[in-house]
Parts: sequence; structure tokens; C-alpha cells
Amino acid sequence: MLRNRLFVGLAIVAGALALIAIGFLLGNLASSSDDSSGSRNTEMPTGSSPTPATASESASPSDHKAAVKRVIDEGFNQGNADVLAEVYSPDYVGHLPPSETQRHSLSLDDYKEVLILLRTAIPDLRVSEQFMISEGNMMAVRATLHGTFTSEFYDVPPTNDSIDIAFTVIQRFDDQGKIAEEWIEYDTRGLDQVFGLSSSGDS
Repeated sequence: MLRNRLFVGLAIVAGALALIAIGFLLGNLASSSDDSSGSRNTEMPTGSSPTPATASESASPSDHKAAVKRVIDEGFNQGNADVLAEVYSPDYVGHLPPSETQRHSLSLDDYKEVLILLRTAIPDLRVSEQFMISEGNMMAVRATLHGTFTSEFYDVPPTNDSIDIAFTVIQRFDDQGKIAEEWIEYDTRGLDQVFGLSSSGDS
């Protein structure tokens, strides 16, 4: 139970941050392939696959990057969970990586709840993006979550240890320029160890 809730929570974090990196990295690689062979070949994460990159009607790649930066800066780093409603679609779906958790997707309400709980459990939480890539209606982000686990997260007791977890997230924007879907990737085993669950098991 502890592990399931933990994975869901940290996966949501990934959602905001992470999604940009892979999507755009793949977009750039695909563009290079188009130039040389006239065809596009991209490989997406497991689970539901992102839709082809096409420009949205009301937002540009620079707008998409600005939106994700708002989530990182205002949401995660400043603790303003209300920013999610401004950046994400009400029908948002976040796809989680394969793991022991029985939950495979997240809603916008899930995302907001976990962001609030994370800011409580890790008061000095900081998210820093390593790079962002944008093409059409797709983005990819590689980012890292830093902080100190000093308060309970769901039923997981604090360890008072430093946390340093890397995430990669692919995001799809809808025609209104909102984030409608994310594919979240992170090290589930490393996350387990960071939160002190590797030897305690589920309870």
C-alpha cells in the first residue's frame, strides 16, 4: 500500500516535469531521419503511444515550453497547485511507467493532490530541468527533483534524507495549448530506495 501510493505520487511529479525531454528529443531525431531518408521513425515508451506531432491552432513550441516552465517554477518550486488548472486540460491523462503499482494512469485531480502532498513532505522541494525539446504539439523534458524528505508522504514516514530523482516526461498539447496527455518515465527501484521502502515491503 505504501509503495503503491508513493509511486503514484512521484509519478505525478514526473508528469509536470518530465514529459518534455523524450518527446522533443525523439522529434529532433525524427527530423534528422526525414532529411536523410524522407521517412520518420520514432520509438515511444511502453503503453499508450503519443499522437503524431502536429502544430496546434493556438500555441507554438515556445508557448509549450513556457507552459511547462510555469508548472515547474510556480507549481513545484513555489507550491502554487492552482497553476495546474491553467496549464493542463480538464481531461488530462498521465501514463505511469511499468512498476509494482496497480495504478497505471493519473487524472488532473490526482496530480494536484500529489503536488500539494509533496510540497508538505519535502518543504525544500526544487525541480530543475536539464533540457526541453519541442516540436509541433509534442514536448519532452528531462528534469530532476531535489529536496529533503522531512514529513510524512501519504503513509510513508519521513527519512530526513536528501532526494535526487531524475524524470523524463513526454507531453502532448491539445488545440487549445493545454497539456492533455503525458508519458512519465522514472527509476521505480531507485525511487523505492530513496524513500526507504526497499527492505520494508508493502504494508
